[in-house]
Amino acid sequence: MGNWGRWTAWGLVCLASGCFTLQPLEPVPPPSEIQAAQVMPQLAKNRVHALLISGLLDPLALQAMRDELIDLGFIKTTHGLVGTRSTLERLLAGIRHKEPDARFVVVGHSGGVALAAELATQLQAQGAAVDALVVLNPGKEVPPFSGRIVCLNTNGATLYAAENLKLESSTHGLARDPSTLLVVLRELLASASQVRLPTAPAPATSSEPAVAPELPAPRPVPSEWDFLRPDLTPAAVPTDKPILQASYKPGH
Repeated sequence: MGNWGRWTAWGLVCLASGCFTLQPLEPVPPPSEIQAAQVMPQLAKNRVHALLISGLLDPLALQAMRDELIDLGFIKTTHGLVGTRSTLERLLAGIRHKEPDARFVVVGHSGGVALAAELATQLQAQGAAVDALVVLNPGKEVPPFSGRIVCLNTNGATLYAAENLKLESSTHGLARDPSTLLVVLRELLASASQVRLPTAPAPATSSEPAVAPELPAPRPVPSEWDFLRPDLTPAAVPTDKPILQASYKPGH
């Protein structure tokens, strides 16, 4: 038996004799962004539209992010490509027609950054609420956008007038990295928190005290001996009972 076999046998003996026990690992809580998405009211999340635009070199880069955002309750998440600009413009026009107060978060990855910025500016010019433009690894100059910009990259480049975040290492690619999902989710939660939800009307109250309704007095239950009461009229004497008459004879 080799050394590995001896150590294995010794470990099994210790487990069987109770020398040491294996403690179950405590579950790791999900990130705070995931927890916040789980408790965010669905009505608020339904008012936020997320538009994800991928470049042609990696057209499915943001598809997994779209599926995860939908699973977290942001069901109005759309994934598009650079070559579908006219389709995306018609889609946004329909959303604006049906939901004039809808809010938007636009995300662009690599070659889709320029189109994402242009669509965000177009929505903003139409009076829509564009709460954030998130750009992932912008390969060239980003068209100007006057709202909030978050730039996430892996090469350390910065973008003027943006919140610049650097991902140190990624084995999945920037668009598929869990940290990127959390950044986008943070912006969606900030947008949903600005939605005004309808409140239930308060029940009407009266300043006058409640008055209990008057109940009728209980009707008396007749008794077979009521004929002996002097306060009753002869009509109250029961007719089904014989009236006893005593005869008196003097001298007896």
